[in-house]
Amino acid sequence: MKISVALCTYNGELYVRQQLQSILSQTQQVDELIICDDGSTDGTVACIEQVLKDATIPYKIIQNESSLGVVCNFYKAYHLCSGDIIFSCDQDDVWQMNKVERIMPIFEDEKIQLVASNADIIDAKGNKTGQVLNQLVGFEPPMNQKEWKDILLHSFCITGATMALRKNFFVENEHVSKQWLHDGWLAILASFENGLYYLNEPLTLYRIHGHNTAGVGNFHPVTTGLTKPFYFSRYAKEKYELYKEVEVWLKQTQKGVPPTLLSCIDFWDSRSKIATYSFSNMRKRTKKMKQENLYIKYANTNAYYYLDYYFWLVYKIFKSKARKAMN
Repeated sequence: MKISVALCTYNGELYVRQQLQSILSQTQQVDELIICDDGSTDGTVACIEQVLKDATIPYKIIQNESSLGVVCNFYKAYHLCSGDIIFSCDQDDVWQMNKVERIMPIFEDEKIQLVASNADIIDAKGNKTGQVLNQLVGFEPPMNQKEWKDILLHSFCITGATMALRKNFFVENEHVSKQWLHDGWLAILASFENGLYYLNEPLTLYRIHGHNTAGVGNFHPVTTGLTKPFYFSRYAKEKYELYKEVEVWLKQTQKGVPPTLLSCIDFWDSRSKIATYSFSNMRKRTKKMKQENLYIKYANTNAYYYLDYYFWLVYKIFKSKARKAMN
């Protein structure tokens, strides 16, 4: 299988040299390197040219005439790749020397469409912080890879910087969304096909420096819920629209819609309308969702079950604010 690397850059002169050197030093060499620069105004492109001038790996450097943004820039890079397998690459990380060697054998299973791995967290200076990516994002890799379809319905935990995928899978599933990033979109679709594989090894040094284009983060539901209740009305609606977009796309492409996705959509739809329910109706709905373990399954915590009573009360008291939050 031919191996491509899709590297997207933007004002990354501080870190891109180290990333390129880690790619060139792989124990299993890649076959080509495609670099799409999204309008850097610093010395990024000059740095890339200097590092690659003596490289034995074929490469292309494409400078966008106008900025495409993260998702479209990666999609452009993926399209330009001629390999069977594409390694998605950020400009500010560092690959372990055996990253390609460890991931490629997994694709010998033709059912696997996308592989992601864990990563060690490093700071701006390249020092390990002692954290690994799955801990920072807040998830535990499942023992059964088929469980990913449920995990991805409550956690955006597959990071593009650790991801490799089949070119054909990308072509079949390319979709530009205002809500989804490329990694989350492709990962959830791969999971629905039981084609997502997670390798729980830190094969990337994932750099967090305060200027990441897209990174990791989380919030505490109780603290945020008590102080910003109207945020959660909008949040529930956004989650509903997020997963509804997946359902619509699956139907349009004549792919099967997993029952768990429909259940997830109904969960967030019900919670987005909580301000419209009577107390008895709200209590009936939330109790049923808790009994069916839906709060854990789709929101990753039962805290929302108790918060929903608080939200309902606040929304009833401040009706105008609740209506505004829902619209």
